[in-house]
Amino acid sequence: MSGLSATRTCLVVLGASLAAGSAAGTASAAAALQKRLQEIAVEKQELYNCSIGIAVETGAGLVVSAGNDGSFAWGSVTKLATGAALMQQVAARRISLDTPVAPLIDPLLVREGLGRMHVLFGPRADSITLEHLLAMKSGIPDYDTATPYPPPPTDAFRKDAAEWPPARLLNLSYVRKGKLEFEPGAHWAYSSTNFVLAGLLLARLSNATRWDAYGQAALLSPLPAQRRSSYALDFASHGTPAAHGAVRGFDRTSYNGANASARPGVDVSDVAGVFGGWTASDIVAPPASVARLARGEARVRPLRRQRPAAARSPVRRRDDPRRQRCGGRGAERLGAGRAAPERRPRRLGRLAPPRGGEGPARRERGRDCVGVGLATFNLSIMGVTGQSSLSPYAVSYGHLGATYGYDSIAAYFPAIDAAVSIGTSIETDSQTAPSDTLCLVYNALLAAVRGTAEPRCSFSKESYFGGRCDCGNTYACHKLLRKCVKSELGSLSKEDCSRTC
Repeated sequence: MSGLSATRTCLVVLGASLAAGSAAGTASAAAALQKRLQEIAVEKQELYNCSIGIAVETGAGLVVSAGNDGSFAWGSVTKLATGAALMQQVAARRISLDTPVAPLIDPLLVREGLGRMHVLFGPRADSITLEHLLAMKSGIPDYDTATPYPPPPTDAFRKDAAEWPPARLLNLSYVRKGKLEFEPGAHWAYSSTNFVLAGLLLARLSNATRWDAYGQAALLSPLPAQRRSSYALDFASHGTPAAHGAVRGFDRTSYNGANASARPGVDVSDVAGVFGGWTASDIVAPPASVARLARGEARVRPLRRQRPAAARSPVRRRDDPRRQRCGGRGAERLGAGRAAPERRPRRLGRLAPPRGGEGPARRERGRDCVGVGLATFNLSIMGVTGQSSLSPYAVSYGHLGATYGYDSIAAYFPAIDAAVSIGTSIETDSQTAPSDTLCLVYNALLAAVRGTAEPRCSFSKESYFGGRCDCGNTYACHKLLRKCVKSELGSLSKEDCSRTC
């Protein structure tokens, strides 16, 4: 693609992983899937005035790709990697989920010219644990979406080429306001600041003397050399998208001060603020590497809580009320059922899935359960799969990503052991391009895995990043009646159900 063409379009990149042993395991099925993904890419290119690239990887090593396979900025999808890195530390018993983090983070904060956590966020900040950070339950204000509004507090990030290291973010007046938004563990609120602090924690655990002396690529160190080399993850702790070879991203958001209807949008190639957030938002990678991260060694799995090693924390463990309707603590309180027995840490870190992550999406007391796990979201409630809410094929967890010029999503589907990553080189007000693309891609993937006809799906926007993927997959075979009936557990079209019932 020429540079001129790139300025006129966005790039949506998708990576997926198919279940081993499926119908898509054959060369012919792979070719058919590749063709279908290319068709989806072209369709969404026309809809969003963007070009699309697709990469597919199976658990058995099958790779199917279509379109552009360049590197993208993945925004908050980075949190999957940061969470996995910290869970490696938990598995190695260097820290536990119940460890108060202030004594570990404070020395780096002071070295960066900031006060200790209780100075930045109030006295209760000393009770914030690792789990509070990873599950968004700390009460720490969000540098990215906090008040004042309007204008958005992030507006300053895009105005110059200056970088936004942790100290600059944490020193913002609406972040370091000397108090928390709520008592740690009381409930949850999304705050990317948690993962900036998580990065400082990783730096301290690796004996780094400065924040940027910590190498985020250490996440891959447990892997065999050959497997490690298959990842092309670049962590942009410094520099701009152009400096890291990312595809050109374009800001089309009105809330960032851009003209939302202008095409191609504001070029963010030289805006260092794209990576403001460090370990919360700095991965630059091709889609295949992000899909591998989501499905492979770092895929989310139930976590067995461990007792902290003796004398790991200089601060006495505190008990606090952390049970609530939506969300919870560890695999046991995340609704994952009994956690799988832990063996040796398998390659990368284990992330606990959101509540309901091991079963169908569900509603609690008439409302959707938010479903936040450790560095993961319950994506099932977003309605992007096109499957019945009680079907196992609706279950998905992973992370969304949004930063200047780029929207993305990485999702894992346990029912078929498959992951899909979608990155775009536009940021829009609705940010639905990744979810819209996922609607068609997942159902094409699911049909290939199950050996069924692909349903005709449509997507309608309903919320920020989310919407409704409608595929008509609401039929199931009633064994007693021996006929197809509509069911909340249904996952087949009427035609497929009639053919197989």
